[in-house]
Amino acid sequence: MTRVVNVGGRVPSDPTLAARIAEIWDPEARSLVPVHGGGDEITTLQQAFGVTSEFVDGRRVTSARDMDIVRMGLSGSANKRLVSALVHEGVRALGISGEDASLIAAIPVDPARLGHVGEAQRVNVSLLRHLLDGGYLPVISPVSRNVGLELGPALNVNADDAAAAVA
Repeated sequence: MTRVVNVGGRVPSDPTLAARIAEIWDPEARSLVPVHGGGDEITTLQQAFGVTSEFVDGRRVTSARDMDIVRMGLSGSANKRLVSALVHEGVRALGISGEDASLIAAIPVDPARLGHVGEAQRVNVSLLRHLLDGGYLPVISPVSRNVGLELGPALNVNADDAAAAVA
């Protein structure tokens, strides 16, 4: 049985997270897949770029410009920081986003109100199995591939929703 763990949106600020994941990671069992958010990271980057965060019904409104920031925050700094900390703990961690090899395929949710926000529709389970069977811990950023492409190639998917889809 593979466990999917949503490690939340404060990945960079928890210095104990990697050690806790390393404790429960069993490379022989190949049974763990962490999915992370990074809302604080995105907000910080938006502020640095002079953009104000906006939320509707708990979802971050994501413009085309924001999508680049979301990618930087989630698939870039938050993901790589967690992967680096896990590797330091001796885990064969590999950072991957939902965009990579169409790991998570998503469709837009209410583009008129939310912009580039999506909902996961399919997960490339064979890719996850391949990584796990190779002894790697896939660490997933929820930025996902847009199936329709009408808003561009990627969508901002909530980490909770991405984790549920992967599970």
